[in-house]
Amino acid sequence: MKIVRFKAGGKTRYGVLEGARVVEYSGTPFGAFRRGRKKFPLKQVVLLAPVVPSKIVAVGLNYRDHAQELNAPIPEEPILFLKPPTALIGPNDPIVYPALSERVDYEAELGIVIKKRCRHDRGRTASGPAPSPSTRSARWGRASPRISIRTGWTSKPI
Repeated sequence: MKIVRFKAGGKTRYGVLEGARVVEYSGTPFGAFRRGRKKFPLKQVVLLAPVVPSKIVAVGLNYRDHAQELNAPIPEEPILFLKPPTALIGPNDPIVYPALSERVDYEAELGIVIKKRCRHDRGRTASGPAPSPSTRSARWGRASPRISIRTGWTSKPI
């Protein structure tokens, strides 16, 4: 099942891609999600980013080869940074390169959408141990292409 977020007839909706058509679903993938009757030809819809997150948390230099290709030291601790939700685009949207970009890279990332707040979770469910507290509340994930604009790294605390 390929869940999509799309715009048709001036309205944003969720649906499922079935061949060259999008079948509209009621609700969202995060709750009640039921098949509807409306079907739209793929050519008549605009595919959007799958979600509109409140924040995007990213980890930089998270594997040895990436640090080496940037001639950067391997960090002792993860380098976390935020991206604005406006950094997301749909699958067919143009990528706009800012004038200040020194280097632009294409990378594949794993995107995880957290369904609900997870606090004081002991990593267990009624049916047994969960893989981890952070994955138990995750609804869906997918490989997400990402474009990174390189203007230099800093390891200085803010």
